[in-house]
Amino acid sequence: MRAGLALLVLWCSAIAAQPAATQPLAFDRIESVPGRGWDDATPPATGWQAIQLPDDWSQRLPGHDGVVWYRLAWTEPVGQPLEARGLFLRDLTMAGVVMLNGSEIARDPNLVEPLSRSWNLPRYWRLDEPLLRAGRNELLIRVSGLADFQPGLGEAVLGAPEAVRPLFARDQLLRRSLQWVCIGITVVMAVLYGMLWALRRSEVSYGWFSLFSALWVLFALNYVVTSPWPFDTTSAFQRSNHVLMLGSVAAFCLFALSFCGIRARWPSTAVAIAAAACALGLVLAPEDLVAPTRNAAVLVATLIHLAGCALLVAHAFVSRRVEAIVLAACLLLSLAVGLHDTLVFMRVLSGNGYYLALSSCATLLGISFALTWRMVQGMRLVEHFNQVLQKRVDEASQRLAEGMRRQHDAQLEQTRLAERLNLVRDL
Repeated sequence: MRAGLALLVLWCSAIAAQPAATQPLAFDRIESVPGRGWDDATPPATGWQAIQLPDDWSQRLPGHDGVVWYRLAWTEPVGQPLEARGLFLRDLTMAGVVMLNGSEIARDPNLVEPLSRSWNLPRYWRLDEPLLRAGRNELLIRVSGLADFQPGLGEAVLGAPEAVRPLFARDQLLRRSLQWVCIGITVVMAVLYGMLWALRRSEVSYGWFSLFSALWVLFALNYVVTSPWPFDTTSAFQRSNHVLMLGSVAAFCLFALSFCGIRARWPSTAVAIAAAACALGLVLAPEDLVAPTRNAAVLVATLIHLAGCALLVAHAFVSRRVEAIVLAACLLLSLAVGLHDTLVFMRVLSGNGYYLALSSCATLLGISFALTWRMVQGMRLVEHFNQVLQKRVDEASQRLAEGMRRQHDAQLEQTRLAERLNLVRDL
């Protein structure tokens, strides 16, 4: 629990911390042009258009699947010694090749289906001679993507290495390192509470929490893996990922029903039917209907998650129990971040930053605290009950011993009286 709290503090500090003021070198021009096909090795000579980064080409080129080229140019002083530059590229969706002045500096393994997954992978390079040259320098980026998955190029920052590298370090911490730590914590919780449920089947809430954690781990891998394995297409990977998301939020809602002591069958049945129907729709939907089906599934998953959170918050307000209040407080952070990520996914908000996997640690820690608190309270009740029982047994034993002593004394007195009567008769 202390490690989890430390993780939350570290995450909040990383989000709140702002790198020192930087003076990035402005690009003279940022341009883009659609490629001719998936096997493009060189960009087209004509058709370049000025754009701004970050860029989601599905907004400019609706329905375009394949390659888009980006060209970022800047000018280094002529007649002066070249200074090292730091280049930070926040992300590219899904896979790409990065070239500087004709020299390749980065390449993803798969530029055709199954595409590598670089959408959440920040990158940093230190540029120096012989890559840099006096005068015009050109950064050429080839991006392979699919229109249904917000393809494009993220923010690019060029400047002094000591000014640019902190931007990369912050993104690396938030989007990679903390994601892996959260996944590790979730795996531990899934195993621990799964074992507790297996040993005590009457604790149904432990079982639902374990299932929720296990499914969430599989879903959260989407944020860190760089390959769609074991699937052979990006679409199949995304379908399975959304099915896992539906299963996870359904398990969370069922946990909420169990935790709040709701015994009615119809709420859990409704949640299971809604999640199963959306999952089946995702699996069976033809390619031309995948996008609307996926959006509907995300909306249903969001509603199920909100319903579970609302139930737990209402339970905390009514019961005023310590564990319920702590869990409700943790859920507020998850709700805010979940709403942000949903709006980004629906393209209501710009950007490509998703933090739900990080905020889920708050939910998991809140649930873990609530279940552990209940377990400790139950153990204390048993211990107290044993103490009271032992005290009552001791009191009963003392009363019984006292009664037996009085009975023994009475029998002795009766024996003495009988002996005296016999003596009188004999006299």
